[in-house]
Amino acid sequence: MGVSRLFYPNNHIEADNRLSWFLGRLDEQYGDNAFYVHLMRDKNKTAASFIKRADYGIMQAYQKGILQDSDTLLNINDIALDYIDTVTENIKHFLKDKTHKINFRLETADKDFKIFWDEINAKGDLAKALHEWNIAYNAS
Repeated sequence: MGVSRLFYPNNHIEADNRLSWFLGRLDEQYGDNAFYVHLMRDKNKTAASFIKRADYGIMQAYQKGILQDSDTLLNINDIALDYIDTVTENIKHFLKDKTHKINFRLETADKDFKIFWDEINAKGDLAKALHEWNIAYNAS
């Protein structure tokens, strides 16, 4: 089930925040033989996005299943910030011994993408690729 989730072809780029739940399996599957990107954005904007979905999905699972806050005693903003901190620290721990990695901030995507492009020896039209960062997909 989960193992097949991590079978990617060579030179594949996968951007999915749910991979943070597979860090152990990622390490087992790819170890230090992959290029890892820790994609981040402003913590408060990220929290605001999660709060929009507070009644379902990962926010409910984290609040009620992980934090075991079934009586809604905790402030939803605090829960979102705690979730972000927890996932961020787990990713940092996963990446601590990885050789090929980059911290990539959405706020500086134009700069960070050029670094990423060079690091992976990407081929193609850099200007077109950079233009994609101006398009909001799934903007929440």
